[in-house]
Amino acid sequence: MKLIEQIQTAEKSEFVDKRGKRRKLRITKPWSSTEISAFEKCLPCPLPSEIRELLEYCSGFETDFVDRVFNEHTNRIFFENLPGGLGELSPHCVQIARDYCGNFWMVEVTSSGFGPIFFCSHDPPVFAYQSDSLSRFFEEVFKLGNEPWTSDVLEVWGELSSKIWDENPKVLSWDECMKKSDPGIRSFAESLDSSYLFIDLRNPTLGDGFSIGRFGADTVCKRHRDERIFAIQEKELTWLQKVFGV
Repeated sequence: MKLIEQIQTAEKSEFVDKRGKRRKLRITKPWSSTEISAFEKCLPCPLPSEIRELLEYCSGFETDFVDRVFNEHTNRIFFENLPGGLGELSPHCVQIARDYCGNFWMVEVTSSGFGPIFFCSHDPPVFAYQSDSLSRFFEEVFKLGNEPWTSDVLEVWGELSSKIWDENPKVLSWDECMKKSDPGIRSFAESLDSSYLFIDLRNPTLGDGFSIGRFGADTVCKRHRDERIFAIQEKELTWLQKVFGV
């Protein structure tokens, strides 16, 4: 189903919360052709026709059935270019939603087009894979509106982000990368040194990711070109960082 069709179907749907209160979806006003053109100029690729079509219909949607997760004041899914992206983590990305703590979901954008959705959290400080497309993200958001009021979005926002922080799973050492035949991982490792840990998110599953603040607020994060292979520099934490995470 096309993005615009998903929104139109949701507009006509009724959502019922745990108290039996009925809720509706409210779309926000579309962007003008000038706004869409300005948005496209900030991207490293042409604006996909499906995204353009959606923005000509609405700039997003608002609802009060997702207040357990999303910003309690706006409860809005929307498009907002992040100037400068997220540094080396994701040079070009588009924010599409945020929670009430300032954490947010973003679409990865590269020269190849609009890619998967990631969740960026500062508490705990993690970067986690959410879904392979905006369509799947919308689908999971709408699941929050009806029984059993859960979805992949809620899972990544809560349990899976905490797991990344607690366990730091699927992280590769520099030595492990140097032994691999994979040219992407190996060449990236060769460009760095043994003080780095590596994370391969080229074929992620729900909740895969890494702790962007594993070694304090100034943790060095790097990325291998447009490929979703990342590295964080390991360092000994001070007692303040161990206690307060600063």
